[in-house]
Amino acid sequence: MFTSENTMIKSNSASEAAANFKQMQQHIQVLNDSNAKDEAKLQAAQQISDNLDVTLAAPQYYASFLELAMRAFLKLLQDGSPHFIAEQHAHQVIWPMAC
Repeated sequence: MFTSENTMIKSNSASEAAANFKQMQQHIQVLNDSNAKDEAKLQAAQQISDNLDVTLAAPQYYASFLELAMRAFLKLLQDGSPHFIAEQHAHQVIWPMAC
């Protein structure tokens, strides 16, 4: 009984790893798509970042993911232009205090 439960757990985690890898491939395809909007590429990069730990925990997919992701990131960095996003719209001035 322990063996069958253990096998079931491995099977579930293997199918989850496969599903995660497929999602990561889809996010990488968005990064590679020259017609994709910047917002879509940003969301894809955030999804990759948010789910990276799941991919790292699946050694059978890690090498493939790394190869695909590095190619996409290098292409994006070489061919793209930087976009700066200001998260705070207020400027702060700090004056030194006299002792």
